Amino acid sequence: MKRFLITSVSAFALMVPAMAVADMDSGKGAKAPQAEPSENYTLDELGSDIGEGVEATGNAIEEGAEETAEAVDDALTGETELRTVADLQAEGGLSSSNAIGKTVLGSAGEEIATVHDIVVPAEGEAQAILSDGGILGVAPRLTAVSYSSLTPSFEDQSLDHFTLAATEEDLQQQQAFVYAQDNAEAANAELMAASSTSLLELTGQEVSNAAGEEIAEVKDIYIDDTGAPRHVLLGTGGFLDMGEKFVAVDYNDMTVEQGAGGPTVNLTRAQLEAAASLELDAQR
Repeated sequence: MKRFLITSVSAFALMVPAMAVADMDSGKGAKAPQAEPSENYTLDELGSDIGEGVEATGNAIEEGAEETAEAVDDALTGETELRTVADLQAEGGLSSSNAIGKTVLGSAGEEIATVHDIVVPAEGEAQAILSDGGILGVAPRLTAVSYSSLTPSFEDQSLDHFTLAATEEDLQQQQAFVYAQDNAEAANAELMAASSTSLLELTGQEVSNAAGEEIAEVKDIYIDDTGAPRHVLLGTGGFLDMGEKFVAVDYNDMTVEQGAGGPTVNLTRAQLEAAASLELDAQR
């Protein structure tokens, strides 16, 4: 934050002639002569200096307030830029919401799992969390594989399914994936540390700005071929999903801290209201 120094009116002194000293020998006090304004500094000049000082102080306060407001606005908005649909698709552009729930086919073309989630650790590769479906959808068994080991297949430019060079038996032999972060014995204990992010859980969360205002909702996350998040699609405005506007920002421009009140982004409500809404017909 910029600091501003407001200059006060310079100190001044009125020169007063010396008082006559009493005659010590006679014991009688001498009468002091009447003080006169200094020839070098008149009362008119004093008034003028005071007026100029007050005006200068007022100008400094006004300029300081304007610059402070600009500094606060800069700190709030930062370097965040809104993105286009072309940006979303530039690095793979696959929608995590479309990826989650898609079928995974095995080596022989058989269905072996579905994508349950995509987990992004603080370090290392993104992991696709696969579900075997369980019995009638109850208590599915989860396993984790590197997202980059999945090969996406498209139909009419839309994601249709993934292929994994494995069999259902291969997945059954892997240790089950557990979300509990305090399970130190689980193979995924490091993966699900507090710094890991579940894209399934992140989607739908309310997004706040630096002022603490809830200004949007995470609608989707766009990932690259390795599963790493690149862009975040935000929804703002509207009512009951009607008239909602969609904008996008870089994933790295959004702060995601688990258990810290949800994600935040350096944007103002006015910026979102002024932005053009993205047309998502090309979403994959």
